[in-house]
Amino acid sequence: ALNLKDFMAFDKKFKFLILAIGIFSLSNASDTFLFLKAQAAGVKILYLPLLWVVMNFSYTLFSFPAGTVSDRIGRRKIIFLGFIIYSLSYLGFAFAKHSYQIFLLFFLYGIYYGITDGLLRALVSDLVPADKKGTAFGIYHFVIGVTVLPASLIFGFLWQTVSLPAPFLVSSVLCLLSALLLYT
Repeated sequence: ALNLKDFMAFDKKFKFLILAIGIFSLSNASDTFLFLKAQAAGVKILYLPLLWVVMNFSYTLFSFPAGTVSDRIGRRKIIFLGFIIYSLSYLGFAFAKHSYQIFLLFFLYGIYYGITDGLLRALVSDLVPADKKGTAFGIYHFVIGVTVLPASLIFGFLWQTVSLPAPFLVSSVLCLLSALLLYT
């Protein structure tokens, strides 16, 4: 069983990574909202699966080079870049009004996803000793698991009660905050 003592035994770099991941995960609501935004911007329902293809294409295109570059210059720098790309894509989603913009933003979002998906887990592995990796990954996935539901609830609440751009703007700012914490 995980307790606070187990978490406190990790060094500061791992703790700040977990804090950054927690804040980032609060910005990362369900991708369903991206498809709802696409419909609101005029993408016909028939073309929604193409958005998924576009996102997965850019994910595939950028994931391998990102891993290779991170081995040379460090994972934090590439993850930081990925978070900036995420923030910019959500800023774009906040104001996108046309189908072509949505397709470009899904491509950009796929870049973020491709360059951070594996690197975040690799960074967790880099930061902890071999005998603590299981606990570290448990903490990592626990933090993501407990933040994704509130993230989507907050996103949906802001969408319905404030405005359609509001949750995207809040997510963009939260992501920037987590990117800055990544370097602490």
